[in-house]
Amino acid sequence: MTVNAPAEELKISGAGSNGADILVPAPDAANGIPKEAQDSDDDADEDFPAVAAEDGASKKKKKRKGKPKKKTKKVQTDPPAIPISQLFPNNTYPKGEEVEYQDGNRYRRTDEEKRHLDKLNSDFLSDYRQAAEAHRQVRQWAQRNIKPGQTLLEIANGIEDSVRRLVGHDGLTEGDSLIAGMGFPTGLNIDNIVAHYSPNATCKTVLGQNNVLKVDIGIHVGGRIVDSAFTMAFDPMYDNLLAAVKDATNTGVREAGIDVRVGELGGYIQEAMESYECEISGTVHPIKAIRDLCGHTILPYSIHGSKNVPLIKTNDMTKMEEGDVFAIETFGSTGSGRYIEAGEVSHYALRRDAHPANLTLSSARSVLGAIKKNFSTIPFCRRYLDRIGQEKYLFGLNHLVKAGIVEDYPPLVEKQGTYTAQFEHSSYEIRTRIFSYFQDPRVIGPGHLSFGRQKDRRYDSLGGREAAIERSSAIAHARLACRRLNQAATEFLCPEPTVTFDHASLDELERMLRNPLVRRSVHGLRLNLTYRPKGLAEDEEMFARSRIQNLLRLASHEEDEVRMYKAVYNAWRDSKDDTDHESARYQQILRDGHAQYQQKHKV
Repeated sequence: MTVNAPAEELKISGAGSNGADILVPAPDAANGIPKEAQDSDDDADEDFPAVAAEDGASKKKKKRKGKPKKKTKKVQTDPPAIPISQLFPNNTYPKGEEVEYQDGNRYRRTDEEKRHLDKLNSDFLSDYRQAAEAHRQVRQWAQRNIKPGQTLLEIANGIEDSVRRLVGHDGLTEGDSLIAGMGFPTGLNIDNIVAHYSPNATCKTVLGQNNVLKVDIGIHVGGRIVDSAFTMAFDPMYDNLLAAVKDATNTGVREAGIDVRVGELGGYIQEAMESYECEISGTVHPIKAIRDLCGHTILPYSIHGSKNVPLIKTNDMTKMEEGDVFAIETFGSTGSGRYIEAGEVSHYALRRDAHPANLTLSSARSVLGAIKKNFSTIPFCRRYLDRIGQEKYLFGLNHLVKAGIVEDYPPLVEKQGTYTAQFEHSSYEIRTRIFSYFQDPRVIGPGHLSFGRQKDRRYDSLGGREAAIERSSAIAHARLACRRLNQAATEFLCPEPTVTFDHASLDELERMLRNPLVRRSVHGLRLNLTYRPKGLAEDEEMFARSRIQNLLRLASHEEDEVRMYKAVYNAWRDSKDDTDHESARYQQILRDGHAQYQQKHKV
């Protein structure tokens, strides 16, 4: 049976109005008559200071009106705890980043039709914008506070507790999490784990200094899910990996639009990502798009719709259409770009086409009822079942998976020793894109991040935004062309490298062979065995003549170099004690060189 999404809407009541202050004249202390009704001698005495009269009456004083108090705007706490609805009491939430389409003819609607659609979708967009603002604030808090030494369980609970506070629904009462809450379990995927891992209650994994952590967060309001992800690394050697995947995601968002074919969009994403390389511990890795993963549409109360955005160029002719909500997400890897399903399952979701009529296991019926009432078709994890008081549910949950009523999502894993990264934004396909703000941190130094919306300085000059986009595309093409040229030319440039039989030369050869392109192209080695005659070791003058001949072979026709070489070999020829300081320095170099030669000859 198909599980219908609940029809309840979240409505927030406005605050009451403030009444005006009424000023009542104060009665006179002597006769109880208001001072404003009494006669005064102020006209006669206006040039003199006010003094007390004999009858006890005092000069009338004007009372200053107090300034109306300004309403102080609420500021979010750290960690975030004030609901978004209280920060924006009129339900007017930030619109988020707006990106014009690259090609104007992709927008087919007239302005009148657009205004009509915007009016129809105002509530729909309000829910999305509320969820997006909550996502932005939680995301920024997470990026500031996630640090090595924390357990994944601590990180997940911190993020999810903040989300529930910001949307104003803790999800502890039946059906509360269907009004607003988590759009899916928080993904915390380390290193070669690509996606679909959230810590179960028994997880003891601790985030390390050398880990690459992908943080995938989903928030919904009224079933409208905002899906956005980012990657954190605490060692700068991973910067190029993160830059490649982030560039690919931003390229996908920029190139998306109405009537764009998703297979073509995947080509743009692949081209941007695979133009990068990353050197990790001395080994250069080309960044590869994980080809079997893709972005996707988002439906009410369902994170995955029917349309996909591949990460590589394909022949998929499916078009993006008006009203589509897409999660543009990209995954990059230093490995093969392939994954397998492995590890302990944490993600589950109720299937829309489930038919549970023949369930006989009581524990399965019990957990199914809890899933329907609290999550519907929104993905959940075991911790969420623990949180609402379910006990001894695992056998029943596995039975639902085997019966095809609940779908399980095992972790997706690249090969051991590789590193992966993910960036993701949600977009709504009308004239603009909204929801995700592009507020991920900029790396400004090892271990330092900068937050907040940053103006792109590329747009300040040289033709504005369109020219900047063209330049960015040209740079990506140039990087990709250089990489392909490198792949093609390496085979011809170093098929037989020459090495000297010493530690320094062999260490350099080992470093070169860490590059997979060089390693594939090398077909042989030339070993240079140095011959050191005994006579040069025994006679310093003979050693000097030998080195002078080498200098003459190396000397070029540049005037400065010729002058320097002449000064050197003249000093070596001259063995007088009354030489100048420069000649003495060159002679000392010769003596040191001869001493080293003697030592090597002995070896």
